[in-house]
Amino acid sequence: MIEYRNGAVLMDLVDLEHCGFDVGEFHFELQAAGIDDPAAVWPVALLVNFTGGAVVGPYTSDKTVTQITEADSRFQALRRRILDNGGG
Repeated sequence: MIEYRNGAVLMDLVDLEHCGFDVGEFHFELQAAGIDDPAAVWPVALLVNFTGGAVVGPYTSDKTVTQITEADSRFQALRRRILDNGGG
C-alpha cells in the first residue's frame, strides 16, 4: 500500500524494499499505485510502516502477534495525524 498526501508518502516496508532505494524504482512504484504527482518523487516525508507485510505463521507466538498489532495501531494513529490532518 502506498499513499501520498500533504507532501508525505506512506508505504509498507515491503513496498520500500521493492524500490531498492533507487529513485527510478520509487517513481515506478508510485505510478503503479496510481500516484502521478511529480512532487511525490521527492516527498517532504517518507513514512514507512515496518509492520506492513509482517508474516505471521502458525508458530508465531501470541506475544509477537500482540506486539505487531500494537505497533501497527501506533503507526496508523501517526498516519492519521500526519496524512489526514496535514501534520497538525
